[in-house]
Amino acid sequence: MRRLSAGLVTLSLLAAVLLVLAGCGTAQTPHAGGQESDDMQTPATAAAQDLPALVAGNTSFTLDLFKTVRSDSANVVLSPYSISTALAMAYAGANGMTATQMANVLHFTIPKERLSAVFQQLAQELSAGSNGSNAQASDAGQNFQITIANSIWGQQDLSFLPAFLKVLQQQFDSPLRKVDFAKSAESARQAINDWAREETKGKISDLLPAGSVDDRTRMVLANAVYFKADWQLPFAHEDTSDKDFHLAKGETATVPMMNQTGSFGYVKASGWQAVELPYQGGRYSMVALLPQTSLTDALPELTPDGLTSLLKQLSPTEISLTLPKWTYKSGFKLKDALTTLGMGSAFDDADFSGMDGRTDLVIDDVYHKAFVAVDEKGTEAAAATGTVMRLASAMTTNAVQVSFDRPFLYLIRDQQTGTILFIGQVADPGAASGD
Repeated sequence: MRRLSAGLVTLSLLAAVLLVLAGCGTAQTPHAGGQESDDMQTPATAAAQDLPALVAGNTSFTLDLFKTVRSDSANVVLSPYSISTALAMAYAGANGMTATQMANVLHFTIPKERLSAVFQQLAQELSAGSNGSNAQASDAGQNFQITIANSIWGQQDLSFLPAFLKVLQQQFDSPLRKVDFAKSAESARQAINDWAREETKGKISDLLPAGSVDDRTRMVLANAVYFKADWQLPFAHEDTSDKDFHLAKGETATVPMMNQTGSFGYVKASGWQAVELPYQGGRYSMVALLPQTSLTDALPELTPDGLTSLLKQLSPTEISLTLPKWTYKSGFKLKDALTTLGMGSAFDDADFSGMDGRTDLVIDDVYHKAFVAVDEKGTEAAAATGTVMRLASAMTTNAVQVSFDRPFLYLIRDQQTGTILFIGQVADPGAASGD
């Protein structure tokens, strides 16, 4: 098990999302889901009022996608916020059935013409108080930082619609960067990877793998999220010891287990025990969710409303906590999962005419990779997603004992807005890290 370097207890959470656009498709009616705007509201007022709906929708998407991609015996981590943000950039140029299906799968219930502004509002909310934008937090000794960045990479001789570029520029803070995919795809890929490496402080060094961008690529939409914070209550190294972790198939693995007793948010309800571990500053936290039965049996019954209710019931309780250290990577191709969830149009007869006025953009596949490491000092995590689109050939007196010694879930969330930045499953803390 790899240990993080000595020093402050740190949480580094990192997500990067890419959308590579090229494509083909057929025309559809240029409106999604029959949604209508409310002209009586100012953009700022609408964004503030719509923010809870966006967060609730992201929670639903989180559980839908996680249940679809997970397996019973594998460690899993992904960043639903990053994936949702990147797909929202593509959604800004989607019309007809493509837009309707994307809205349904991503649980976008906000009128399409207001959605981008709400994503902008959420990004501003999530960044509030970060060391990167708030010197007061740094002066107070709080190690907390979150940065969110977007970028657009478009074929240099392709004309994109001004309205589409205006949305991405003004509300995703992402001006168009012109590259030549047609003649210099490899150079474009390297440029995008260099951008991702810089925005993620070197954590993601090869966001787009070889062959993912070629002469049929027409656009790449990229999102990167970097998050770093210290545990509010760090674990003492001397209290870590090897203990058994009970695997899903009935076997056991001996792994380093951290231990401490203290006051944490806690709830036992609806077949779950949940413990909330706050990070420095008190806004962000990790919530570990231990099912009363097996994770395989309990997870399908966990609904968005059920999860939201569970999190609202967390209350300060004296906890004797045992939590494993873990380090692993996850990798996914999400085309099948998103198609299963109902977004098939985006991969076949797509209508992204809101981008260039034509119906020749279609998603080829969506790639997602993530990394997470948890030890006494904190958590380090990274994630990257690439959506490739190409031209088609067509409190208590006694401490409650809570031991996470069998498969469990965890969330990294913003307590203020309720946004889930990361969701993961620990199936075997001692398993070798994958790609």
